[in-house]
Amino acid sequence: PFGDRKYADMSPVIYTGINLRQHPQTRSITIDQTHYIEKLREVPLKQYSDGLLDHRGQTQFWSQLGALLWVAVNTRPDVAYDISHYASYGTKPEKQHLASLNKLVRTLQSREYTITLEKVAKEWDDMTLVVFTDAGHTSRPSGHSQAGTMIFWAPKDVLKGQEVRALMADYSSAKINRAVWSSYASELQAATIATDSAVSVLLLYEQVRWGLKAKQVQEKLTNKTQTRVLVTDNKGLYDSIQVEKPSTRQGVKMQSLVYQILYDLVVDHGFQTFWVNGEHMLADGFTKLSSSGARVDLIRDVMELSLIHISEPTRLESKS
Repeated sequence: PFGDRKYADMSPVIYTGINLRQHPQTRSITIDQTHYIEKLREVPLKQYSDGLLDHRGQTQFWSQLGALLWVAVNTRPDVAYDISHYASYGTKPEKQHLASLNKLVRTLQSREYTITLEKVAKEWDDMTLVVFTDAGHTSRPSGHSQAGTMIFWAPKDVLKGQEVRALMADYSSAKINRAVWSSYASELQAATIATDSAVSVLLLYEQVRWGLKAKQVQEKLTNKTQTRVLVTDNKGLYDSIQVEKPSTRQGVKMQSLVYQILYDLVVDHGFQTFWVNGEHMLADGFTKLSSSGARVDLIRDVMELSLIHISEPTRLESKS
């Protein structure tokens, strides 16, 4: 009932506003929401005064926000933070916030992007999971921080410094619920969220492939025969993991507890950690507004080219 599969090789199957097309030659699958995005319309602003919106304006704000959110969580990671940011004004939206949502509509309609799902390795065991994690300290209007995560499946040659085609497995831009008072603490929280998400991806893929029970899969994932990759642009966090203890703010109980959770996840599931300069952090675009200098161009490059590259033992870059 959600689309005609008969001609899926020539035209997309539309499922809940998402276009899925399998290409007959490469057998790769591309996902986009072009048809859905084309139908989005800007909300006329002349009818509203500056400042807080009236009831009708609030309803239009929420409606537009919901329509944009459906795009952000499915096929357009490049606008994920901006939409999350303006969602925080949901209880008291102003005319300027509605104008910002209109701008996002124009951004989405200005250029099409797709997510490509394709075979990136000959065998299952030839792949590794690459996880980018970043945080925007107090970047939200409420003063909370934002966690950004971008997860890829990539051939293991990525660990040898080769440029490889990678498959985007998951991404997210979400508020860190616990308020933190330092950049290091924000990065620590974000890395824990990202690593936990990566473990969930590993569990899901292994269960789909083998049909094993969760406990059996967990035992398989912690046998330390596979190497996974965790990438951060926070040198303090990177150094902490190398020396097996938090590097700063000694004595903060909650921070120490979160660090221990992260360290156990990293060690138990065989994550190798890398440090990357902030200019090459793919998850940066999930942590602050694009108008504030977020590197959403890196996210768009990956969507377009599907290429990532490790050039040095402690540096992971995207193809730009």
